[in-house]
Amino acid sequence: MQLQFKFTHPNALRQANSVSFSSPRYNELRFGIVMLPWLKRAAAWLLIAALNIPLEAMAQAQDAKPLSVPAARTDAKRAQKAFLAGKNAEVRGWLEEALADYDESVRLNPRDAEALSRDALLRSRLVHLRVDAAEQHALAGDLALAKQELRAALRIDPGNPSVAERLSQISEISQFPVPAEAPRLAGIPQLRPVPGKRNFNLRGDLQSTYQEVAHAFGLKAVFDPDLPSRTVQFRVEDVDFATAMSVLQTQTGTFMRPIDATTLFVAADTPAKRAEYGLTVEQTFPLGESVAPEEMSEVLRILRDITGSTHLQLDTPNRTLTMRDSPQTVALTGRLIQQIEQARGELLLDIELLEVDRNKALQLGITPPSSARLFAIDPNAVRSILKAKDLQTLLTLLQQIFGGQSGLLGSGQAAARIPPFILVGGGTTTMLLTLPNAAANLSDALTLVQSGRRVLMRAQDAKPATLFVGDRFPITLSLLSSSLGTSPFIPTVSGSGFPRVDLAVGNSPAALAVASFTGSSLKDIAVVNHNDNSITVWLNQGSGNFAQAKNSPIVLSAAETGPSAIVTADLNPATDSFADLVVANSNSNTVSVLLGNGDGTFTEAAGSPFPAGDQPSAVVVADFNGDGKPDIAVANKGDNSITVLQGDGAGGFKPFPKSPFNMPGPLGIGTTSLPGAIVNTAYAATLHSTGGTGAVTWSITAGSLPAGLTLDSSTG
Repeated sequence: MQLQFKFTHPNALRQANSVSFSSPRYNELRFGIVMLPWLKRAAAWLLIAALNIPLEAMAQAQDAKPLSVPAARTDAKRAQKAFLAGKNAEVRGWLEEALADYDESVRLNPRDAEALSRDALLRSRLVHLRVDAAEQHALAGDLALAKQELRAALRIDPGNPSVAERLSQISEISQFPVPAEAPRLAGIPQLRPVPGKRNFNLRGDLQSTYQEVAHAFGLKAVFDPDLPSRTVQFRVEDVDFATAMSVLQTQTGTFMRPIDATTLFVAADTPAKRAEYGLTVEQTFPLGESVAPEEMSEVLRILRDITGSTHLQLDTPNRTLTMRDSPQTVALTGRLIQQIEQARGELLLDIELLEVDRNKALQLGITPPSSARLFAIDPNAVRSILKAKDLQTLLTLLQQIFGGQSGLLGSGQAAARIPPFILVGGGTTTMLLTLPNAAANLSDALTLVQSGRRVLMRAQDAKPATLFVGDRFPITLSLLSSSLGTSPFIPTVSGSGFPRVDLAVGNSPAALAVASFTGSSLKDIAVVNHNDNSITVWLNQGSGNFAQAKNSPIVLSAAETGPSAIVTADLNPATDSFADLVVANSNSNTVSVLLGNGDGTFTEAAGSPFPAGDQPSAVVVADFNGDGKPDIAVANKGDNSITVLQGDGAGGFKPFPKSPFNMPGPLGIGTTSLPGAIVNTAYAATLHSTGGTGAVTWSITAGSLPAGLTLDSSTG
């Protein structure tokens, strides 16, 4: 009997608010059940009933002949020979040859477990060696050799996904440019020795040794009169001029400085002689990569610690560093600044904060079984099962064992009522153990997530990157604690006004809207210009500074004239989360919809502009039918109507049924001066109404008639 379970590793999580898994790995769990011969027959009957297999099909299966599987051809002798050759090569350190021999052994005898094990271990070892070498080359800046090592690792193990991924990553990285060598300091003499390398084995006084070395490179040496003469033994091989002079100066405690291209001056290496004869230069280095003042101060501290120089001056506003010291120290400082002044590495973190349903989250995974039942079968029941004449009788007996009634059920329904089970026992007592149920929920739909936030955070090397999650509420602590003082809290308002920033827009700006058009936390500005039919977009740079967006101002088409109102909203939440624009055009009687691209630019939606009423003057965006998709309502000043457009969630709109909705206009009532009244004569006055229709109720609420006059209520 064999059960097969499938285990998966969560190597891939897709961003559709559902969870999917990949890279399946299969493991097999095998176990056997030892049964007596008569129990085997009973188990066969029980399995037939549980699987609902007709007896005729069982008989046909018994008559069928099993298929023969041809055995794989093996050559054990050649395989063993190749295996031994691989072991010998591995002992000698010839790993590539050993792997080839192991591969040949496995090919000739695939069932040799030891050869398979050694082949896999050696392959993994070689891959790790190649990958480690590649990482070392990458750290040293030699990406070409790193890629060469990774390709060699892939030839050893072509199906290794980690090596392939690392190779693709290194292939995308461009090598850092090698900083150019700093130019030589101008205005100071430079020696021009004869190029090449020399061997020296000299013994004599100090002056003659210097002269011999200088003469070997086509130079001459002059000395300080105070330089004492002493015996020197100088022996070096295959050295150039710079190396020979460096060794000789260190050995004799002297220093040399160039006088011209062919003459050098030698003096004792003491502070007094350095101050008297040493060259001093001054150079200013720009600190282009240091942004903050503390970064420039850190560079200054490093240079002081390494060079030991005290003549360093930092100009923070101009981001420069000035040094006055010997040419060697100044040159060393330039090389150090080239190495220190590197742009900091940056890392972009994509963080998703999801608030999930607790109950649904607990259901994800494998729910183990909680109970199982064990049924004991006496020998009489077993004999009854063996004597069953047909399938219906067998199912009836099984239903009696499991405690159910199957008299009114068909064979298929009765078999479905029998739970899965296995046989336990094997002596005088036989038992049936039901297999408990288990559930595995490996994914869920969007209902698992209640709310979510996506944060794109850029972190810089050696700088803290903080993330705030939550809601902030301003609290006045003086109102909560008496220890902070008993005087009432009176906020003071500064006398200075708010800083003013003037932004250029189009001709006759009519309305503006404020929203984040780039997905940041800063609010940007969009202004509609009535006379030149354009939209000006300004992007917030922080600290009150704005920069005009790309392609701004946006010029509307000939069917979109006289923009008079604008509003921002996310009109296509199914596609993105960027702010979009809705513009009411009072001259062309249309509504324009512009979808945001997330960088301050906009694209006009399909079907835009959409028709509206006469002189649209105001616009609002909301969900009017409760389908979760934003709709648009436009107030039309010219015909006293409201146009309502239904959104599809992707930036498209169509009029709602019965749109536009006409509103009753104002009713203006007026009259000329009332005519004079005559006794016993009917009084009549004509009133004029304009601007609307409808039933009108007349009443007199104030006033009185002259003496002798009465009002007939029937005629008014």
